[in-house]
Amino acid sequence: MLKSVTYAILFSMIKNGFNIRTIEDAKIASKRVLARVDFNVSSLDGISIADDARIRQTIPTLLSLLSGGNKLIL
Repeated sequence: MLKSVTYAILFSMIKNGFNIRTIEDAKIASKRVLARVDFNVSSLDGISIADDARIRQTIPTLLSLLSGGNKLIL
């Protein structure tokens, strides 16, 4: 399963000449995509998130992948 995801990304990179600058350049559709995200955020009291910037910055990428019919593995 993970093997096919890796191959899809590699083939996309080779096809585009390794010039992938954004997730839209990869043109990945209807695949299982392993997305590495950094949700390690600081908290104020162990419950409330002090700064959610890292989480908000990943949303456009994740939405872009979902709009292509992909299944996300975070």
